[in-house]
Amino acid sequence: MIVALAGQKGGTGKSTIATNLAATYHRRRQRTLLVDGDPQRSSLTWSARAGELDHDAPPVVGMGADMARKGQLPRLAAEYDRVVIDCPPSNGPVPRAAMRVADLVIVPWRPGPTDAWSLAETLDLAADEEVATVIAITQCDHRTALGRGARDQLADIGVHVMTSALRLRVAYPEAMASGQEVATYAPRGAAAKEFKAFAAEVERLLKGLRDG
Repeated sequence: MIVALAGQKGGTGKSTIATNLAATYHRRRQRTLLVDGDPQRSSLTWSARAGELDHDAPPVVGMGADMARKGQLPRLAAEYDRVVIDCPPSNGPVPRAAMRVADLVIVPWRPGPTDAWSLAETLDLAADEEVATVIAITQCDHRTALGRGARDQLADIGVHVMTSALRLRVAYPEAMASGQEVATYAPRGAAAKEFKAFAAEVERLLKGLRDG
């Protein structure tokens, strides 16, 4: 099964979710590949950091807009149980290619007007590619009115919003900088518990797609 993290806005948590999700699968002994489609190469940098510090991590490869071609990712994905694609912040050729091969597209969204404005274009692209798509609320600060009202902003969006939201927590960037996932960086922390629920919900969504 292939999961793509996509969205026009930068800084919404695509790489954070991609690395943590791939690391979760890898830790569970599922054959996992993380594909870095972002020119910033955040996932590849995370992987390199993991190697420097001798942390166990899934294999990571860089791919571009040709990933959907027959001899590229479709062939490579056959060797793995799970593939996670970290897309760049755009609605260009790379996200479109990722959507063509993905079973599920997760669009991270942080509460705020500019992110809401850009969300529609990504959802339109996913609709064009006819791929199952969900929205994940990220960097949500429940101490603010904007954070508390996040779901209300998406009430009429017409796309499934994941129950598991990822809050604004320092453990996520700290884990990324150390080449780890939050579950190993701070196993007893709130972020680890939160992401465990997030990954479990993604699995339920994939199971529904597979069984349906």
